[in-house]
Amino acid sequence: MSNYLPAGSTKDPRAPWNYEDLCRNCDKDVIRDIADQEAINSDRDYDEVLESILEDTSICKECYKEEIADDDWHNWRD
Repeated sequence: MSNYLPAGSTKDPRAPWNYEDLCRNCDKDVIRDIADQEAINSDRDYDEVLESILEDTSICKECYKEEIADDDWHNWRD
């Protein structure tokens, strides 16, 4: 059991960190390659494609834990 995730959330399919998709923090190279290919195959600009992919991409469980830990540290310190 994790101290950072809500109880039972590790098995909740609606939780964003339980998806098997790409993580916008961990998979930056893969996402950039996807955006590059999509920009080549369409009339859209690379930056526009990359931004739309990053908006639709969530974070993984480990990145979520790190964000919560960072927030806890800043709240404790203040």
